[in-house]
Amino acid sequence: DHGRINDGIKVLELNTIENPKSGNAFDSLADGYFRNNQFEISKETYKKSLELKPDNTNAKEMLDKIDKLLQQKS
Repeated sequence: DHGRINDGIKVLELNTIENPKSGNAFDSLADGYFRNNQFEISKETYKKSLELKPDNTNAKEMLDKIDKLLQQKS
C-alpha cells in the first residue's frame, strides 16, 4: 500500500522466484495483484499457492471472492 503497490508487487514477484516452492510467497503475491485490481492474474497466483499449500484457507476464500467479482463484471 502507501501508493507503491507496483513496487511491492515487484518485490513479491522476486520472492516467488527465490522461493518457488513457498505457498505463502505466492499467496502474498496474489494479495498484491488483488489489491491492484489484477483479478485474473491474482486468481492464477492463488491457484499456484493452493497447489503448494493445499490447506491455505485464505487462497480458497479469495478465489471465491474473485469469482464473484468477475461474475459481476460480465
